[in-house]
Amino acid sequence: MKKGFRTMIILPGQIFTREQDVNTARDSTADYHQVERLFKKHFRMDTPIEERYKYTLSDTSNWRYTEADGFVFQYSPNPDFYMVLCDDDEDRYKAEAYSLDQFRTKMSWKSLKIKFRQSTIDTLLVVWLDGGRLVVVKPDVGILRSDSSRPLSYYCLIENTIAGRVQNLFATGLPLTADPYSLNAFYKSVVLFRSEDEKNNLESLLAERIDDVESLIKPTEDEITGIAGRMAMDFKSTEQEVQDTTISYMLVQHAMGRLMNDCLLDYRRGNDISGVISRWRQKRTEG
Repeated sequence: MKKGFRTMIILPGQIFTREQDVNTARDSTADYHQVERLFKKHFRMDTPIEERYKYTLSDTSNWRYTEADGFVFQYSPNPDFYMVLCDDDEDRYKAEAYSLDQFRTKMSWKSLKIKFRQSTIDTLLVVWLDGGRLVVVKPDVGILRSDSSRPLSYYCLIENTIAGRVQNLFATGLPLTADPYSLNAFYKSVVLFRSEDEKNNLESLLAERIDDVESLIKPTEDEITGIAGRMAMDFKSTEQEVQDTTISYMLVQHAMGRLMNDCLLDYRRGNDISGVISRWRQKRTEG
């Protein structure tokens, strides 16, 4: 033993904390209230319920899905956290920009109640895609605006939100194993941002190039005709989803999402998005 050091015996049940500049004495233990705060911090009980929910949703391996008492997702370590899949009675479009890459373009809708005990923390819309091969959270609509207020929309999700965490849970295999082809097709035109700041920054960069963007995402007559032919498997010719104006609008959103995804890759690498604009322009010229 080095000179000046005394043997320190740690007794069973001792807990040591540091409050500001004061440590628990070596021959003592933290008091009850200090220990209570430690446990609350460890289990995130001192944070808003939305933050606690995001933490549990990130623990994907501990969620279970059952149809015994309805369509229920339950967090095994703490069953107070659960989600209930319910019917959606609203009259909604049965095709959106993010369904165009699927083999079957027609969608069906459900609502998902995010529950803690008896309280509903949030309600999300979820969508069954590709004939039921994939369930996803309905993406949010992102808006790209220029100074002249020419809006361009696309679909996106933000990872660090409840919706983004639920989507990650679905992607890992609940309530059914996600079909890899269908999942990859979904992410082609849906932008998955890490944060709201990342979303705002990329939108600002593209808004500065609004003229270029509009020229690159305008659909051709062949593209509209091609999508209409594929959608004929699931829709009648009289339905709104297969009208040329609707398909054209969906194709603009679809192209906007794909362009945003390409720009996001370069943005994260620290590259200027001008390279992406140039590559898209070249492909459009060659096509």
